[in-house]
Amino acid sequence: MNKNRGLTPLAAVLMLSGSLVLTGCNDKEAQQQGAQQPAPEVGVVTLKTEPLNITTDLPGRTAAYRIAEVRPQVSGIILKRNFVEGSDIKAGESLYQIDPRLIKPPTTAPKAIWPRHRPQPTSPV
Repeated sequence: MNKNRGLTPLAAVLMLSGSLVLTGCNDKEAQQQGAQQPAPEVGVVTLKTEPLNITTDLPGRTAAYRIAEVRPQVSGIILKRNFVEGSDIKAGESLYQIDPRLIKPPTTAPKAIWPRHRPQPTSPV
């Protein structure tokens, strides 16, 4: 009884594979119909290479690694700015024009004081 039980799955597999083989054979009509059909129409695309700029906008923060501080050497009223913001400047180049009346020390005061404070010649005693 055990022998028949072991052959049953094997017999089922053989019968199934045999039926599939027999179904695929002698299908000449299907092959002839496939040969008689015209080729389907397809679209054609010609490819060309082109330069492509890929840009990505990403959020973020930056911090300067070098800082340039502009400090005045004198105080005064600025009359004119001699540069455009964001432009390159050279060392020693004038950045601002300052009102010269406030920069120059008054030259008349020392001359006026000089005669009064002139050392007097000493007289012999």
